[in-house]
Amino acid sequence: MRVFTSFILLLVLCSWGLPASAQLGCGSSVSVNGGAIEVAAVSGDDAPNIECALNAATAQGFGSVLLTSPQYSIASKVVVDGFTGEFKGISIANTRVQVQDGWMNCNASNPNVIQFSNGFGVVVRFMTIAVGSPCQFTGSPSVIGFTTDPNNCADRTTFGTVDRVTIRGQGLQGTDFVDGVLMFTADNCGPRILGTLKVNRSTFDQLDRGVVSGVVANGQVDVNFNTFTAVGIPIFMRDQSQSTTILGNMIEYNNGDYGDNFFGRYGIRMESLAGSPANNSTTIKNNTFRNQLVNSFGIAVGLGVFTDPVNHAVFISDNIFEGATGSQTADNGAGIGIEGINDGVISGNAFRGGTREWIFLTTSTARPAIAGWSILANDFSQSTAEIDIQLIGASESVVGRGQDNPSFFDQTGANDILEGTAQAAP
Repeated sequence: MRVFTSFILLLVLCSWGLPASAQLGCGSSVSVNGGAIEVAAVSGDDAPNIECALNAATAQGFGSVLLTSPQYSIASKVVVDGFTGEFKGISIANTRVQVQDGWMNCNASNPNVIQFSNGFGVVVRFMTIAVGSPCQFTGSPSVIGFTTDPNNCADRTTFGTVDRVTIRGQGLQGTDFVDGVLMFTADNCGPRILGTLKVNRSTFDQLDRGVVSGVVANGQVDVNFNTFTAVGIPIFMRDQSQSTTILGNMIEYNNGDYGDNFFGRYGIRMESLAGSPANNSTTIKNNTFRNQLVNSFGIAVGLGVFTDPVNHAVFISDNIFEGATGSQTADNGAGIGIEGINDGVISGNAFRGGTREWIFLTTSTARPAIAGWSILANDFSQSTAEIDIQLIGASESVVGRGQDNPSFFDQTGANDILEGTAQAAP
């Protein structure tokens, strides 16, 4: 018995003596510190060690993976399934992750630099990620991707958060079309993604798209208190069925010449195409939109239903829209453009400077009818727009009193304009 007991004790002592990296199955730069796994930078590609640390945390129940060095390099994908916890640096200023150029096969599925799937509480925070053109050939990668599990499409729920992260690209100088944060189904999985996405107090600069989402089944998406500068489309959402809150952001728009009538022109773009879910909800509140006047027209908020009717509840309130200084001819776009959506509210917004029209509600033979909008308590006192409100094909909508006598064009005459100055369409 003494011999057997001594043998067991020897095994325990030996296991305690193993380096932390060996216990985790990772390299020597990965270690355990209390309840966290720490990753130190190496000379070369840090992605394998970061991926190993995140997968080890998933397997062994650690709740935090910490980047402890000031500089990291990524030259291969980080793919993690089932991680729940924090992946974080020291701070935005003191943890910099450089995504190297020319290594990613962007023709393969899911070209995400850092990819999380099937995680019930993934938080990425406290770091700066710099990205240029990671694709071997021109492609469309995302820096942080929350997806369904590409190896098991039935696992399609992920709860992702990006908090106090700066993602900085090269904009039109780069050869790739780069997204900052994406939450979408994996390319090989048919059903759309479930869960939540929260993007908080982060900065997106010189990217083609900032935040991209398509969550269904009444998921939750919050994009709050962020800054978007020189981003082709700061916030882009397609065919979603989610409760979306976009609150307190600073959003530059109309800030890149992509040579078409779409990219580089919008601040927020949401669209529902054929087969889109039937229900959606969006609140856009307390944001500042600044027109950078790069193109001949820009649209701060563009929401559209283009084929099948969608019950999309829209509330746009207490935002500031800053257009061209002085003359409206510097921009032929709109502040708020709504196509084929009924029963929304536009209230308490301030419209400053010029554009073609600040509020544009429209429909056509290819889109559902538009009706039931309330345009109330907005401030047009500093507007120099060619026209403040255009209602094209709209009916049963109300333009309330006390909005500084906005100019308007009502094509159908089937709306209640309680105060304003009628004029011809621009």
